[in-house]
Amino acid sequence: EIRCLLLSTGKKDRETVNIEFRCSGPIKSIVAIANGLGEARGYVGDPKVVLPPNADGKLDVGKAVGKGILAVIRNHPFWKQPYTGLVAISSGEVAEDIAQYLADSEQTPSALGAGVYVNRSGLVEVAGGYLVELLPGCEESTIELVERNIAELGMTPTQLFQAGFSAEEIVEKLMRDLNPMALTTSAPRYKCTCAIDRVKRTIALIKLDE
Repeated sequence: EIRCLLLSTGKKDRETVNIEFRCSGPIKSIVAIANGLGEARGYVGDPKVVLPPNADGKLDVGKAVGKGILAVIRNHPFWKQPYTGLVAISSGEVAEDIAQYLADSEQTPSALGAGVYVNRSGLVEVAGGYLVELLPGCEESTIELVERNIAELGMTPTQLFQAGFSAEEIVEKLMRDLNPMALTTSAPRYKCTCAIDRVKRTIALIKLDE
């Protein structure tokens, strides 16, 4: 959901971003949906998948995902139809594949760093990330500064949060020497659109023999 929230940041309030990993791995699928209000929800095909950690001692997300298709669907109630971008899953690592999607499908030069730290009890302890997108006309000197700042971070987003850095402080690190200014701030939150009446209407459409 972190990556989906990052992609939906700055969008119109009712615009939604839907990220779907349609994959061959044991997790089967990953779906996350977020909107411009910072509301998000998500689920996986098989939430009971248990895999041994990778060589770094972290969750082996790439092995859980496997190969398949990454679909990014952008929609708004006023649009005639949603915009859908499809790319092949290259690594199975969510952040890497989404960054590849941005470069290949939306042709947006960007830097994406995101992660989730799950403790030994299986609970999410820290989740966070950043998305830096280059606007048209961005000077080469600015690009070089951002690249330098990212290279000098020295830690992943989750490590930065665990070390006590706030979101604002991480932005300062990313935009060092560029005089960043916060235009808006918001707090992401979980929101499910499910409703009993909606489920009943869906079930009513199913034939008895099904």
